[in-house]
Order: sequence, then C-alpha cells, then structure tokens
Amino acid sequence: MSFKKKKVLRILGLLTAISVLTATVPMAGFSVQTKESLTQQIQSLDSQIKEREQKLQEIKDQQGETKAYQEVLQGLVNDSMARIDNLAAQIDQQDAEIASLDDKISTLDAEIQAFSQEIEQNEQRKQQLEDELRQKEKDIEESYDVFGQRVRAMYMTGNASLLTQLLNATDYADFLYRSQVVKSISEHDQQLIDDIRRQADEIQSTKDEIEQTVREINDKKKQSEDKRAQQEQARSDVQAKRDESAALMDQYNAEQDELSARAEENRLLLAQLEGDESAALTNIATLSASKEEAEEDLKDLENPPVVENPSGGQQVDKEDPVTNDPGTSTPPTPTNPPASNVGFVWPTPGYAGLKYITSYFGNRNDPFTGELKGHGAIDISGAGIYRTPVVASSGGTVVKAAHGNTGYGNHVIIDHGVMSDGSRYYTLYGHCSSLAVSVGQTVSQGQVIGYVGSTGYSTGPHLHFEVRKGANNSASRVNPLLYLPT
Repeated sequence: MSFKKKKVLRILGLLTAISVLTATVPMAGFSVQTKESLTQQIQSLDSQIKEREQKLQEIKDQQGETKAYQEVLQGLVNDSMARIDNLAAQIDQQDAEIASLDDKISTLDAEIQAFSQEIEQNEQRKQQLEDELRQKEKDIEESYDVFGQRVRAMYMTGNASLLTQLLNATDYADFLYRSQVVKSISEHDQQLIDDIRRQADEIQSTKDEIEQTVREINDKKKQSEDKRAQQEQARSDVQAKRDESAALMDQYNAEQDELSARAEENRLLLAQLEGDESAALTNIATLSASKEEAEEDLKDLENPPVVENPSGGQQVDKEDPVTNDPGTSTPPTPTNPPASNVGFVWPTPGYAGLKYITSYFGNRNDPFTGELKGHGAIDISGAGIYRTPVVASSGGTVVKAAHGNTGYGNHVIIDHGVMSDGSRYYTLYGHCSSLAVSVGQTVSQGQVIGYVGSTGYSTGPHLHFEVRKGANNSASRVNPLLYLPT
C-alpha cells in the first residue's frame, strides 16, 4: 500500500473516531442532581476531556506529518516548475534555430530554383550546340566530298604536282599560264583544306563546349541535389526538434499535473485536520464548561450560596425548579429597604412592573415538591411573553451563555463590574428559548441577549432574573426589585 493511501486511511480512521466522540458531547447546563450523580458526571466529563485531548494530540501529530508532506510536495512542484522554465528557455532557443533553419530552407529553395533555371538554359544551349554540330558535320562532309573529287581528278590527269605541270609547258608563256593555273588550283585546294580544318576545329570546339555544358549541367544538378538533401535534412531537424520539445513539454505537464493534484489532495486533508482540530478544541471547551457547571452545582450542594432575605436574616437557596405560579411566593413587604441607584432596567421590555411578577424573591413552595425553599430571583411572565426579547439589565461582559434543559435551561450571566455604589454585580437570565450572545461578548444596556422561553426546570414560559452582588466566588443573590425601577 502506498504512503498516500495509508495516510488517507489513517486520517479517515481518525476522523471517524472523532465524529463518534463528538456525537456524545453532552449539552452544557446547570443540573439539579444529587452529590453522587454530580461526582459521577464530573468524573465522566473529565474522562471524556482526557480522551478528546488525546485525540487532539493525534490530530496535531497527523497535522505535522501532513504539513511535512505538503512541504515535500511543494518542493517537488517547485523543482518541476524550474525544469519547465528551463525547458521553455530551450524551446525558445529551438524556436530560434527552427527560424534559422526555415530561413536556410528558403535560401535553398531560391538556389535550387536558380540552378533549375541555369540547367534549363544549359540544356537549351546544349541543344543549340548539338544542332550546330550536326550542321558543321554536314558541311565538313560536303567539303570532304569536294576535296576527294579534286584529289581523284588530279590523280586521273596525272597533274599531281606543280613540277609536272611546268615540265609539260611548250614555252615560257605556257609555263606562266600553267603556273598561274596551278597556283589558282593550289590556292583553291588550300582554301578547301583550310575550310576543312577550320570546320574540324569548330566541330571539336563545339563538342568541347557541349561537353563543358554537360559537365556544368551535371554539376548544377549535383549541387541542386545536395541543396535538396540539405533542405530535407533541415526540415527533418526542425520536425525532430519540435517533436522533442512537444514530448518533453507533455512529460513535464503530466508530472506537474500529478504533483499539483497530490498537493491539492494533501492541502484538503490538512484543511480537514485543521477543521477537526477546531472541532476537537470546541468539544473540549464544551466538556470543560459542562464540567465547570457540574462542579459549580456540586459546590452549591456542598456549600449552598447565601441569599439576603428582605425580611431579615439569611436563608439557603439551592435554585430549585422555578414556576410562573404567582401563588407560591411571598410579595415584598413594606419593610423593604429603599431601591438602589445603580441603574438596572427591566430585562423584559413590555413586561415591566410588579404586575408581571409571578414568583417573588424569598421563601416559596417548590412547584414540584411543595417544600418551602428560598427563591433567589424574580420570575417575570405575562400573556404573549413567550419568545419576546430579553435585554441586558445593564451594560457588561457575558461570562456565561449556556445551553441545556436542566436547572436554568438556556441562560446568560453578565458581569457588570463595579458599579456606582462600589459593589460588583452579576445578573442571570434563565429558561430562555434561545440566546443571542456568546461568552466574552460585550453588551450594552437594553441590548437583546436572548428570548423568553421555558427550558430547564420550568412550569411555563417566563424569565428567571437574578441579581448577584459581590465577588464572583462569594457573590450573594439579592432581591432584584431593590435595583429595578418600580
């Protein structure tokens, strides 16, 4: 099995394990449970956190391998690109050589054309000389015939020589006449001989010229053939260079495509791992938040928070299930202290005032168990309140934005910091149908942070509103009506 296939299988296996583990992440929320069940829940969450941290480390290790492989692939791609650039330079040089060869071919074409014209002219000249040669040979044959007749005549008459003609003269005058006749005959014979010689010379010269022309024709043909051979070789060289360049380019393009595909596949795997890392970190954060909430619940069971009782003294409040039943809590008495001037506003626009309070701060009968318990908040409800906006009672920072269907259900806690009276305050908004803010977000007074619902331990749509005063670990729930305008 190739390295790449092994790598893909390893990553798929890791992703499958992570997806299975992710599906088991519990929803965060405050849960009213026994000490034993909370301890077990904390241990389970702690185990899951460790397991996910181990998987997260595996993801990071795989990321390291994938990044290293990505760098190797990128190096190969860069090398391939460098070779392609070098090849492109070679192709440019070959193109220049091809252009030069094309010019050479054009020059050879012109030379071959010129040779063809010269050969044609020499062929015509050769034909003309051969015609002249035939005429000269005819003329010399006629001269030979005349000369032969003259020789035969001289032989038949016996006047073969000038001395013979002189000796046969009867007197001096006859001698002179005979001498003149012999002279004329000799001159004619000499002229005839000279003509024959001249004609023979012309014939030989014509033959020599014909032979020279033939040699020139053959030489031009040979040169033309050589030029054509050079031309064919040049064309062959051009085609060979083009074929070589095309083959190399195809080879490098195929290599580049393969490397690019492998690099892209590895990049996608790396992106998937980064997504899985982010998901794993989110899962760990969610589990940690759930563990923190369970630890808070356990801490509340072991050390119940103190609620300031407007009727005097202190009472224990475990934030048991709340209700929108107005008959289960006690309204404020005239002995309430005066309202604070820290500047809180009602968290339910359109549902402000005592007439919308369905459960007051203080002792009340638990709607589920009927037992008398402390209620460290006010419950606000009214006709049509379901899914209406919940706003921040004052500006601050969201320190908790939890989802769940136990205890407070979907709820938000805002840290308002130290306010005008020198104390630090927190507000809690419970049982929301949905939330509109996240942890770490800064909100302003009146900003929508969620919507009224009935999640968690609730008997109907309402807002559970708490005001906590003091440091985070020792904050006490105080009567919200002391801080709201009435």
